[in-house]
Amino acid sequence: MAHTNLPEKFQVVIENGENILQRVYNTYKLFQNNKVKPSFFNDEKISKILKNLIAKYPELPENNDKSITGFDLLTSRAKQHLEELEDHYYTITDAYDWKEASFILMQEISSNTVSINFNNNIQLCSKFLDVLVLYGKINYLVSLIPDKKIITAVYAKLFLYTRSASEPTFSKMGRWINDIEQPFKKIQEEFRVLNDAVGHALSSFELTYAKRRVITQLRKDGALNLILKPEDIARPVQDSYRIELAYAGRIQQWILFGYLFAPGTLSTPQSIELLRFTLSECFYLSVFKDISISIHNEFNTLFKNYKSKTINLQKQKKIIKDAAQASTQEAPRKHAERRVYIRQELEAMWNLFRDKPCLLAPKINVLLAALSMAKEEIFWYFRHTDVIPPEKVKKFYNKQNEVREKRISSLLSLVDHLVQLVHTHKKMIQNYYLEYISGADILGLQKVITPQLLQNAGSIVTQAVNTIVNELKSLNANGQDYSFEGFRANWMRLGYLLQSNSCPLKESESKQITSRLNLIYTHSKNVDCLDQLLDEYGNMTQLWSYKEPLFHSFDAAIVDMTCDQPSHSMIYLKLLSQFPNHVANQFYPEEKELIGKECVELANSCLTKITNRIVSIMANTIASTFLSDEQQLADVNAAFPLLQKKKDWKPPKDFVPPIEPASESQFRNRANLEQLRSEEKNAFQLCTALNEFLDITIYDHIFVPREFLREKLGSALKQYMRQSIQPPAPTSSSSQIDINITRLSTYESQLRVFIGVLILVENHVDIDIGDLIRETILTEFYAKALGKSGRVDWFPEGEIEMNELTLHSITSYYVDLVSKKLNTPGVVFSPVKLGFISKAGTPFRAEEHADLTEMRALCDLVGPYGIKVIEREILRFILTTTTSMKEILSLNAANLEEFASNYYKPKAMELLKKFKTTDLDLIVTKSIAIGNALHLRSMIRESMKDVITDNFPYINNAVANAFDQYNRNTFMFPDFLGVDTLALDSGLNVGIADQYLKVILRKVSSEADKRIWELLPVMFSLTFYGNIWKETQYKATIDAHSNNVHVLSKTIIDLLIAFGAINSTTGNEAELFQSFKRFLEISSVNILRMFKGKQGEKFVPNEIQSVIIFLDKFTQQCPLLSKDSLEQYIPYSLIRNMYKDLYEHKNLQKQQSETSEQNF
Repeated sequence: MAHTNLPEKFQVVIENGENILQRVYNTYKLFQNNKVKPSFFNDEKISKILKNLIAKYPELPENNDKSITGFDLLTSRAKQHLEELEDHYYTITDAYDWKEASFILMQEISSNTVSINFNNNIQLCSKFLDVLVLYGKINYLVSLIPDKKIITAVYAKLFLYTRSASEPTFSKMGRWINDIEQPFKKIQEEFRVLNDAVGHALSSFELTYAKRRVITQLRKDGALNLILKPEDIARPVQDSYRIELAYAGRIQQWILFGYLFAPGTLSTPQSIELLRFTLSECFYLSVFKDISISIHNEFNTLFKNYKSKTINLQKQKKIIKDAAQASTQEAPRKHAERRVYIRQELEAMWNLFRDKPCLLAPKINVLLAALSMAKEEIFWYFRHTDVIPPEKVKKFYNKQNEVREKRISSLLSLVDHLVQLVHTHKKMIQNYYLEYISGADILGLQKVITPQLLQNAGSIVTQAVNTIVNELKSLNANGQDYSFEGFRANWMRLGYLLQSNSCPLKESESKQITSRLNLIYTHSKNVDCLDQLLDEYGNMTQLWSYKEPLFHSFDAAIVDMTCDQPSHSMIYLKLLSQFPNHVANQFYPEEKELIGKECVELANSCLTKITNRIVSIMANTIASTFLSDEQQLADVNAAFPLLQKKKDWKPPKDFVPPIEPASESQFRNRANLEQLRSEEKNAFQLCTALNEFLDITIYDHIFVPREFLREKLGSALKQYMRQSIQPPAPTSSSSQIDINITRLSTYESQLRVFIGVLILVENHVDIDIGDLIRETILTEFYAKALGKSGRVDWFPEGEIEMNELTLHSITSYYVDLVSKKLNTPGVVFSPVKLGFISKAGTPFRAEEHADLTEMRALCDLVGPYGIKVIEREILRFILTTTTSMKEILSLNAANLEEFASNYYKPKAMELLKKFKTTDLDLIVTKSIAIGNALHLRSMIRESMKDVITDNFPYINNAVANAFDQYNRNTFMFPDFLGVDTLALDSGLNVGIADQYLKVILRKVSSEADKRIWELLPVMFSLTFYGNIWKETQYKATIDAHSNNVHVLSKTIIDLLIAFGAINSTTGNEAELFQSFKRFLEISSVNILRMFKGKQGEKFVPNEIQSVIIFLDKFTQQCPLLSKDSLEQYIPYSLIRNMYKDLYEHKNLQKQQSETSEQNF
């Protein structure tokens, strides 16, 4: 054989073999799927014809053969079917041609060499064994193609039909297809001539392979330990030990396929022992991607049926059984120990190289060996996890022997980090080995190659040696892009010559050359093949074939709370980014899109699972614990210990004892605390993982992991805000407490705790949580329908679409509060307490929902925008109620005008009879409802002012100063409306410049209604004759009337100012003063008349003092009246005596002491 063409032949054979393997795999996958293979394969009419067509395969029936009657169904579409089958037919044809060429190559090497030994010539031996393995894989894969006979027969028949000539390769290829029905048996027959060459090659591993697979030996030898000998840490590692470790995964395949194809080599105890050990390591041997073979079944068949004059394998059958048993019972544990060892060493390397990258160059061979071992173990794990062992092995299988690898994620991540680190420092490593080759390696080689050795070698060997030496001497140490392809080709030629039958050198002399050139060969690959080495040893993209167990590992990793696996979870996204470009091949380009789309879905699923896990822990476990701790500060925790000390205190039946402060730290609760810590750790590790990279491209999508988390946290905050605003569940079925939402002060404190939990995420992942919180809260408490601010007529018409916003729940509640709850009998507004209170026994506790504390919480939560929405609903309620009052005024307009003209005359009492008491009471009732709404609005505005003052003091002061620069804009002059609006939105006390109220009341005050609204003071003065005033009592302790009638003062003041300003023609406050004066005058006359009546008489209040005090309070509250305004009609002495009667009368004092505190 001409040694000059050997490197090129190997390169062509191996490259073509790998391509053909991929093509055969594509054909196998396509014809395995009935949905995508050519449709005529599934046609029932044609299936019988196809069966007859291959009955005597590879002989094909003639066209007139009756057995294929109906074949014209295929010939009618001959061109179409030829196109469908052409690629697959020529794939099988090329496989056959490659098989012939590769066998000739191996046979010629075998016949022309004394021995091929891995230790003597790494390159030649590895290439030879790679071709051997490829030979077996291609034969096996072709044998798996389901319809290979039909493909070739139909194509050959249609080829003959269309071209009137036979397909030239069909005859030989057909016989080969028949022969490989049992592919390994056929190969064993063919390889009898290669037994010696294969045997010599495999014998290289007999003494070392088993030792280098035992963990105790590896630890003892410090195989991957870089710091075992600190004094040697900077020296290069270049022994055959690490080089062989780098080939570990390939060596296993060489051994098993080699002994399977050339069983004649199993002639020594050492070879039998090597086979036994290798078989005990696995029960599936990888062929290509997801295809594996049951190696024990094949060897069992071999040992049972193989016949040879030199060896008797039947006597050795027991080793197959022992190896099968060990592969299921012992191998999982041994591989788990190996993974632990590799992971520990990789972690040490990562820490060392990251800190001292200069050590990468001298230690690169150790790193490559570690990466190779890691890759082999990772693929072994996924190939043997959650699979059913083959028939001959199943009886030894016990699922309990399986070892679940909890740290497979960290192993994958370490491999990726180290590969990236080498890529980063690639130039440094290349420079190092380029200098090493041009220096120490050449010197070492020159010492070995003596003149005497060259004289003994002969001219051909001498010429090959000189070619290599001269090439190495011509190296430029600064040429980083130097290619050593020529050197490696020359070394293969020389290695072949040294191993050939005609080589004159002794074996010892050859070894001196080969040992140094093997070393230079290894160094050369570190210069120009570093990327290929990293791809070979660190590329995990073939894990796509095991994507199901791979992503089961991902699911286990993100919930792992015992180690650091969650922090390595992003390695799965990196793999997904690599799969579309590396798994898809040029022979099936459509696969890239299919894989890409699936990878995008998987990436989306992975990020969703990670972020859901983080949010679940933060929003459920951690938040619930923090909220529970917050509840320990509740008032009941202070009161409960005191109540327990009372002897006569008994808790209600449905009473739930409050949480004892600091109980979470008690020893009996340590399990809960440990669980909390574990889940916190898990969540924060996942957050750290998301921080690994800003974005990642997967196929045609760019994923930003942090945005997934940001979106989920925002959704969690929205969900919490919407759910926690809902009322707590009643403590018992008999509970009648009417609550629509949680108390806002409680809700605010809970929300602050929840937000505090979310902020913890900011410590571990680069997300602006503050911005997220502001954005979410603004979204929840802002209605787009409000439009632009700064307008006095901002009220949107109709209903505002708020969907499920938190603001919708709060607004709905306040609408219900204003329209129903505050008007419930027993609920009154107390100026002393600055809020609403409820009488004892009233289901609705107003003090818990309508005091300044709750209003402050409301303003803190919803802000100015939310307040405007609530204010809009309050004003709409006032508008609706005022409209109904207008109807009553319209019905009584004539009587009111007549009474207004004669109220001071004796006949006024007769005129009074024209008014229905129900109308008077209805006016009072509606006025009380408006008063409640106005007082609630005032409380909200006061709280809004406090909130803005605390948060934006300078802005608030600037608005207040601007507002004080001019007199109150009572009549809505346009020049001042802008500042008025700012003052209103800032919560300032605008007094008579309440423009929003005036704007809303314009809708019920047209020019035609002016006369009606001028009668409003008269109607208010007549209401004192109604039943509501008759029954009222003034409660001094709360400065309020028992039936809440005192809020009429707020209603009268605001309505008279609003309608007076709306209907004013002069723009003079004197008009408003006259309206108030008219009310005071008529009211005073009416009340003084009541003194003439007897108690209990119609129109006479039961407690007339309360009516007098109301007028006094009204005068104090009205911004346009003063004390002397009332004194003109009711003497101060009378008012003072009314107060004295209420505060000093013994009966009233006794009644007050007994009832006021109990009832309110």
